[in-house]
Parts: sequence; structure tokens; C-alpha cells
Amino acid sequence: MTQYTLINGKVFSFSLLSLFATLYSYNSLSGASFFNRSFSVHSNAIFIAFFSILYFLYYKYFINKGCTFSMQSKIIGLFAGIINVMGRNFELYNSLQFFSKEVYFAISFSLVATIGYGLIYASLFELGWSYLRAHREQHIERKDTYLFLKTINHTVFDNHPLLYPFLLICLFWFPYLVSFYPGMIHWDAVEAFLGYNGVITWSSHHPVIGTLLMGYIMDIGKFFRDDNLGCAIYVILQFLLLSITLAYQFVFFNKWKTNYSIRWVVLFIFLLHPVFPMFVMNVVKDVFYYIAYLWLLYLFMRSFEEYNVLFTFCIVIASMFVCALRKEGLFVCVICSVVLLFFRDIIYQKWKNILNAILLGSILATFLSYGASVYYNVARSTAAEALSLPLQQTARYIRDYSDDVTDSEWKVLNAIFENQAKKLGSYYNPDISDPVKNQINGHFFKMHMTAYIKVWGSHFFRHPDCYFAAAFNQLYGYFYIGKEAMYKIGDCRTENFVKGDIFYGEHFKIVDDPKTIAFRKVMKKYVYSWPELPVLGLLYHPAVYTWILFFGLSGLIQLKKYKYLFLYCMPLAVLCICCLSPVNAFIRYFFPVMASSFILAAYNLRLVC
Repeated sequence: MTQYTLINGKVFSFSLLSLFATLYSYNSLSGASFFNRSFSVHSNAIFIAFFSILYFLYYKYFINKGCTFSMQSKIIGLFAGIINVMGRNFELYNSLQFFSKEVYFAISFSLVATIGYGLIYASLFELGWSYLRAHREQHIERKDTYLFLKTINHTVFDNHPLLYPFLLICLFWFPYLVSFYPGMIHWDAVEAFLGYNGVITWSSHHPVIGTLLMGYIMDIGKFFRDDNLGCAIYVILQFLLLSITLAYQFVFFNKWKTNYSIRWVVLFIFLLHPVFPMFVMNVVKDVFYYIAYLWLLYLFMRSFEEYNVLFTFCIVIASMFVCALRKEGLFVCVICSVVLLFFRDIIYQKWKNILNAILLGSILATFLSYGASVYYNVARSTAAEALSLPLQQTARYIRDYSDDVTDSEWKVLNAIFENQAKKLGSYYNPDISDPVKNQINGHFFKMHMTAYIKVWGSHFFRHPDCYFAAAFNQLYGYFYIGKEAMYKIGDCRTENFVKGDIFYGEHFKIVDDPKTIAFRKVMKKYVYSWPELPVLGLLYHPAVYTWILFFGLSGLIQLKKYKYLFLYCMPLAVLCICCLSPVNAFIRYFFPVMASSFILAAYNLRLVC
């Protein structure tokens, strides 16, 4: 096994070297200089010949020496290679236009880069699996070298696995609470507040239960004639609940005897990564949904080991909040229910209890939301909100092929977009669909939806490449590690409502503490500098967590632990929703996957060891 790991380590090192050389030449043809004729055909030919020799040597000295990849790693390597090469080109051009000129060399360099990326991912996965297989055959506990370190580990993680991580998280997050007091108003919260206060039409675009929760807590501040108080109560409540929810992961780590090094790494990420405390500082609907999501996942993990009536009740409550606090929650619960139903013999002995609990929680959330909508006369949101991808495809088609649109199609599109259809191409942003969706007349869209679907289908068959490019532009950031998150978590206040350090909204006013202005600037500098850090900055890239999930899934398949694949239903459902969401690589949408990826990885190690 040691020899196997050593061989894979050599493959990984070789792959890394070849990929570095590949990207050096590949990037020389990228960006503004891609079609630079000064890069002569002679030079290109030399590079291609060099890499042909390089990969021939790889085949001769590794493949023929008994180092072969499993079918899983081959599939993963191929997928990763294609995704990374296409992601790099879409990052540069937002299309596949690099094939339009210098076709021979574009294809050659893309093929070389695909092989380089594929070898990196395949060898990484093989290294990981060889490590898991080694631990499965002979688990060796790591002993602490120093008594002092052993004492700290046992005190923090063994004697008080919930208390000390919770206190440490609160301690490290407290500077954010002070510097950003009383909290930051997210742009979605602005619209929700205005609807709650009757300034604009209150619609179900934002979940009714989440809006009521924000509104009721803000009303506490109004009662005391201090809107800062209401905002602070909301933020502090998020602060405490998310802190204890993340800290609870260390209770699992203690029970599973997870390696202390892994526990420290996870704890340091929770303590130092600004994305966690900065979400807490925002008045927004999502944080309570994240909390409910994580507790539902915890319950699923616990139910593999023990199950009783209390678990049924807790799953009902957690499912209800997951569905009520965010629309995607219902989809997550439906996916879990379907998987339970069709794979019941593999997953759970108590599958009926789990399924009934999830369904009951979902039904309760639906009735609760519907009842609140009727009582408060909340208008229904338009179907266009769920059609980000088709609308983006239409906008891109109009931008690139407006001459192909017929008069009858213009008539349908103008009815939906209030006679602004010909300008739709100018609103097209490859990474976010909101500028296009904002042009829709919801009433007319509902009336002409069938006609629009026909137009959409007609355009697809004329130029499927355009539709593919629009779709890939909308989702590649969740798979391509080079893509940073769309929005950094900083001061999320809407500029239209901010005057100096005072947030003005209808019926409320929130004022920053002038004593903490200097401290707030320091904290914001730290927040915005984190994505630029080498290696650590990758933690701001959603695709990193996607590949952690893929590694966990492939590991379970490799170990034939099929029933535990159920635990990945929730994060994979979120990943699917993110691919259809309005924003590419949006860390706010992807946060549930981020927060759950570490405990899922630790669970895999526990199954092995």
C-alpha cells in the first residue's frame, strides 16, 4: 500500500509539473494576446511537440509500470479536465470563441490542458483513496508528541466538545459584532421590509415566514423607538444560533474520534474565514435557513446510529423550518424524500419514519406559509423568478442573433418585456440574470408563457451553441476552481438607501456607531483581503467545496458504503439549485454546502476508520 501511494505521489508530482508547463503555454495564447500573430506557428509547433513527448514519457514510465487509475478516477479526471479548460475560457471570453481562429492550435492546447488537469484530479483522488484504503486495513492512532498539546486537545475537543468551540467562535466573531454594530442591511431585506411595512406590494418573492420573522424582531426596536435595537437583536440571535450550530460539529468529531489535526483545521476555518461572521452580521432571511439545514443534516447523521420518537419530532421541526425559511428548502426535502422512497432497502431500516417526518414537516411549512400569505394578503410572485436560465438564454440570443428573430416572435417578447425586447441584449450579464428578469412584466409573462416557451424552443433549435454558452456561463463557477465568488461579503447595504453612516428606509432608520468607524474600516480591510490570500483565498471559491463533495461521494462508492450516500442528497440538491440560480458562483446560495462539507468529509473518515 505504501508503494501504491508512493507511485501515485510521483504521478501527482509529474502531473503538477506538466500542468504548470501546459498552462504557461496555454495562457500565453489567452486573454488579449490569444490571437497575437507574433506568437508564431513555429513556436506553437514546438510547444505541441514538447507536450507530446512529455505525455509519451508519462505513459512509458508510469502507465506501463503498473500505475493505473480506477474507472472512477478516470471519469473524474476527464470531467475535471473538461470543466477546468472550458471554465478558463469562459472566464476569459464568456464563450467558446477561442475556437473561431487558430482552430488547430486552440484545439491542441485545449487537449493538452485537459490532459494536464485530468491527471491532477485523477492522481489526487487516487492518493486520497489509497490513504483511505490504508486506514481501513490498519488504523493507526496518532499520539500527541507533547504533553501540553495533548492537554489542549483533550480539554477543547474531548472534555467539552461543544462548549469550548462555541466560546472560541463567539470570541473570534465578537470584533465583527462590535465593528459592524448594529448590523448590515442586505438588499433582499430592504425589499422584504418595505413589503412588510406596506410601502410596496408584499409578494412571496421572499418567503413569508422569513419576512415575518425579520419584521417582528424589527418591531421590537420600533416599540422602544430605536431601530438599531431591533437590528441588533436580529443579528445577535443569528450570531448565537449559528455559532452553536457550527460548534456542534465538534460533538460529532469527538464521537467519531476524528484526528485532532482535522478538528483544528475546521475550527480555524470557522474562526478566521470572514464569510461565516459576515453572514451573521447581515439582516437577511438566509442565516436561519442555514441553521435549520445543518440541524436537519445532523439529525440524518444521528439517525444512522440511533433512532427514537424524539428524532421523528426533531426531523419534523427541522424540515418545517428548512421549507418555510427559503424556497429551495422544499426542493431539498422533496429530493431527500424521493431518494428515501426509491432506495429504501439500501438506506434506512426506519425509512418510513424518516420519510413521514420529512413529508409532515414540508406539509406543515406549506400550510403555515399559505395561511400567513392569506392573512397578510401577500401577493404571489411570478413564475419568471424560477426561469433565470431560459431568460438568460433569450437575452443572449437577442444580443447575438437579433436578426434571426421573426416579427411574430418579437411580438411575443415585447408583450413580456414591455416593448423593451430589442434592448434585452444590452441588459445581458453572463454571471447574473437579475438585470434581465427586472425587465419582465409578471402579469403579461403569465398570460404569454405558452407562447414564450414556443419562442424559446424555436431559438434553441436554431442556435443551440448560444443556449449552451448562456447555460454554462450561469453555472461553471460552481465547478471551476479558478472562479471566485461573485460577491464578497462586506458592507451589503444598498447604495440607494445609504447616506453617510445612516441607513434610511421607509419607517425605519439605522445608524452606525460613530465610535467604531476606524475599527470598522480595519475589519472591512481584513474581510476584503482574505480572497487575495494565497491558498486560503481558495476557500472563497465555491467549486472547492463541490470537489470535496465529489471526493466524498466517490470514496463511499469506492468503499461500497452505499447507504451513506443519502447524506449527500441535501448538499447535492443545493448544488443543483445553484446551477439554476440567478447568479454564478454566488457564495450566499452555496453557503449550506460550504458549512456541511467539513462534517461530511469527517464522516467519511469515520466510516473508514
